[in-house]
Amino acid sequence: MGARYGLRGLCITSGVLFAGLARFLGMDFSNAPDTGDPGADLADRVRTALDRLDDFDFIHVHTKTPDQAAHTKDPLAKVRVIESLDRGLAEVAERLTDDPRVLLAVTADHSTPSCGPLIHSGEPVPLLFAGEGVRRDQVTRFDEVSAAGGALGCMRGREFLFSVLNLLDRARLAGIHDSPDQVEYWPGDHPPFILDPKE
Repeated sequence: MGARYGLRGLCITSGVLFAGLARFLGMDFSNAPDTGDPGADLADRVRTALDRLDDFDFIHVHTKTPDQAAHTKDPLAKVRVIESLDRGLAEVAERLTDDPRVLLAVTADHSTPSCGPLIHSGEPVPLLFAGEGVRRDQVTRFDEVSAAGGALGCMRGREFLFSVLNLLDRARLAGIHDSPDQVEYWPGDHPPFILDPKE
């Protein structure tokens, strides 16, 4: 994460899989065990993220509970989890939206049908960006159908971090090679190259 995108990353979630994934990506990991109350867990994880804003540029806050609920193939179980997450997010929404340092991105890594034989499916998932200077479109609901009509279009996974860098004003101008290594982020100001006339 740091070498390619220039971001100091932190992952806040539960599970050994995500600890390994964070390590592979060069991110720090903060274990946040699940308590059985998805909304409260999410609110606590967001509070931890807000407390760590000075230490990290990119903080991934994750919950697996909607995925786990969908795997039961009980649509009402998934509804209950999403409603709980909505309540948890509402607890911390004001702190998230009032802090000008925060670029909020809300999305999922895949669709998980709560009926039928598929475990994961390939439909696009909704994506929301909110923060200082982020363009607004006409979408007022966060669901698959509403988000499909938004200004972001159908963004592919590999385009996500490019969008984050852009919205943080840290994206490297395409075609410019302004660092020894080819990176996706603007490396920042550096001393100019000056020839010494004595040499």
